[in-house]
Amino acid sequence: MKFSELASYFERLEATTKRLEMFEILAELFRKAEAHEIDKIIYLSQGQLVPSFQGLEMGMSEKLLIRVLAGAAQCESGKVATLFRQVGDLGKVAEELVTGGGKGLSI
Repeated sequence: MKFSELASYFERLEATTKRLEMFEILAELFRKAEAHEIDKIIYLSQGQLVPSFQGLEMGMSEKLLIRVLAGAAQCESGKVATLFRQVGDLGKVAEELVTGGGKGLSI
């Protein structure tokens, strides 16, 4: 599954407060995912990369993420920082800065 497709499911989940609708969105997502992707999707939906018992800490500061995003988007860190202050979400900033092209990201 392409990461952009997974992100669209997460956006749909974020847009609703109805538990039944959330259940339906997740059911659709899991039906569409391949078996080897399910665990990764579950961890990502919980805001994790691995199970909690593995104790993985990313150790990345906002400043580091801003610099990395600036490099990926080929723009100045100041522009990313300004957008981040306005938007409040680095994921949304990345979405705004990085345009499609190529094969896209996958999970």
